[in-house]
Amino acid sequence: MSGGAHHWYYKLDANKRPVPCSLEEQARGAHDWQLAETFTEHCRISTVFLGIDHGWRGPPILFETMVFEKAAHEHEWADGDKSEIHEDLEQHRYSSYDDAMTGHKAAVSRILRMEAAAAKAAKTKGRVS
Repeated sequence: MSGGAHHWYYKLDANKRPVPCSLEEQARGAHDWQLAETFTEHCRISTVFLGIDHGWRGPPILFETMVFEKAAHEHEWADGDKSEIHEDLEQHRYSSYDDAMTGHKAAVSRILRMEAAAAKAAKTKGRVS
């Protein structure tokens, strides 16, 4: 970022454009962070507004799409506590709302194609056996 101070905190305006703000303003908007969520047979695809710049150089990185396994497995922490974990399979980050929504749709399409190919392969394998 050339000239000026780096902005770390952002909120979304009415048109889903990120605008710099204070930490307090950013925290007040935390309820609006889930932008898209899609479930497939085996995955959950989630796109969120991060609210904090995750980039170091160039345009701020403020949006993220992640793909999680739908099935959970139990994880035991060092202190003995246990919790269900959904493995993250993919992560993609973006600078704009439009790029994030395009990325979400691309991730959903990719996962649906992979699930269809796996189902077809399983069906074919079942006929061969």
